[in-house]
Amino acid sequence: MSRLGWLAGGVAAAVTASALALVAVQHEYRATFATMQQELERRDRLRGEWRKLQLEQSALAKHGRVERLAREELGMELPERSEIVILERP
Repeated sequence: MSRLGWLAGGVAAAVTASALALVAVQHEYRATFATMQQELERRDRLRGEWRKLQLEQSALAKHGRVERLAREELGMELPERSEIVILERP
């Protein structure tokens, strides 16, 4: 085989290897992009759930609700002024 034939074969092999590498890189990019999109959607769902939980926590911790539950379910009452003892640190 002539020198020109070897050169053409080498160039053809290099082009083929380059094309295959490009296809592999593009495939990896698309797979990574799809994973990123899924994670962004998951992040958005979790943010929405976090907002709902914060609202629920706020509603459950309102002073009036806590006081009502203490009275109704636990039978608690506010102490009379004479029953309050103030402790001082030594």
